[in-house]
Amino acid sequence: MAAEASTAGAASAAEAKPFAVLFVCLGNICRSPAAEAVFRTLVSKRGLDSKFLIDSAGTIGYHEVASYVYYALWYIYSDQ
Repeated sequence: MAAEASTAGAASAAEAKPFAVLFVCLGNICRSPAAEAVFRTLVSKRGLDSKFLIDSAGTIGYHEVASYVYYALWYIYSDQ
């Protein structure tokens, strides 16, 4: 019985915590932000926003993501 209670407690704790997803590339300029945007869109379209923490990062801080990257991803993946 103790094992069943422990398993049930672990399952409910796992359901309460969002799953963290981090996309990483060298500079966080194009690839990882693009992957983040695509995944975030797919998650949102399925109504699973509260189940995930989504972010992107780079291993070297070159510079910020170009605004055209966000626009291109919005254009491709939005329902305009």
